[in-house]
Amino acid sequence: MDGKIKVIVATNAIGMGIDKPDVRLVIHLDLPDSLEAYFQEAGRAGRDLQPSEAFLLVADTDINKLKENLSSSYPNLDKIKTIYNAIGNYLQIPIGAGENQTYDFNIDEFTKYYNFPLLEVYNSIKLIEREGYFVTSEALNTPSKIHIRAGREDLYRFQIEYKEYDTLIKYLLRTLPGVLSDFVNIREEQISQKTGMQIDVINKQLHNLERLNFLNYIPRNDKPQIQFLTPRMDTKYFSLSDEIYRNRKEDANKRVQAVIDFVNNDEDCRSVQLLKYFGENIKKTCGKCDVCSSKNKMTLSEKEYQEISETIVNELRESEADVYEILNISKNHHEEKVLTTIKWLIDNNVIKQDEEGKLKL
Repeated sequence: MDGKIKVIVATNAIGMGIDKPDVRLVIHLDLPDSLEAYFQEAGRAGRDLQPSEAFLLVADTDINKLKENLSSSYPNLDKIKTIYNAIGNYLQIPIGAGENQTYDFNIDEFTKYYNFPLLEVYNSIKLIEREGYFVTSEALNTPSKIHIRAGREDLYRFQIEYKEYDTLIKYLLRTLPGVLSDFVNIREEQISQKTGMQIDVINKQLHNLERLNFLNYIPRNDKPQIQFLTPRMDTKYFSLSDEIYRNRKEDANKRVQAVIDFVNNDEDCRSVQLLKYFGENIKKTCGKCDVCSSKNKMTLSEKEYQEISETIVNELRESEADVYEILNISKNHHEEKVLTTIKWLIDNNVIKQDEEGKLKL
């Protein structure tokens, strides 16, 4: 916030929490799942109304990933039925039984037992829960947490001195980014699956490592549970209402498709596209986005280029200047044409730009 650190890498949740007016650049590494999210995230830049930029990095694999995330968030109804039936079998509940009964339910062990994708199971459970077939305890959604307190210089020494913890420590360090700086979520069952260690051994070692001041460990308060609100039913009678499933899935699909259309549309101004999505039919282009810039480049005449480039070179003969100073002395020309000329001059080594953004011959 004080400007001492110039660049941060963050999740969208942390990035959205940065209320800093002079952010000059936002780069999206992943595709947001909606244009509402993109609009808010890109809007972190330039809140002081000064020129700023947002870049959205995208490839075909990103679009495929977005579609896969949508698919796992809303599995097809047959898959949800299969998971509902598997839960009944796993908990050994007969058809017609189980109403108002509560059962311990470990989602990691369940997915491992049936070889189901974890995210698909989790989202299916949430949809079934919304329909009112059962409810889950908070523990299903709240995993244990750890934070490694040992400094980097102590890690190697500790692993040499306490070799019995080597497997667990290596797993934590290799698979939990950020664990040295803050608490991160863990699932003991997943650690067991990856390392081959028994869960009771993992719990014991984590408690021992806490006593040795190596880490902080916050285990789950209680066991995850499922309470059936209705008798377990035969899957041929199982259904989800349109309000819970079909309508929500269609809305999510429209939001994802809008993102895909946005990144694939290189003909219409980005601002015009966004405003149209939000219901504003404004035709005036921004003149600054990648679409507008590419069109402006095509309309930059030789005469305009000569006039702008001479102005820039003459100014830089006197002293170094930043981009904003060049724009200020080139007010007779469109801003994007000036920027295009500056870029061409830099690309062709006519002028240079140093690390602080200053332009010079």
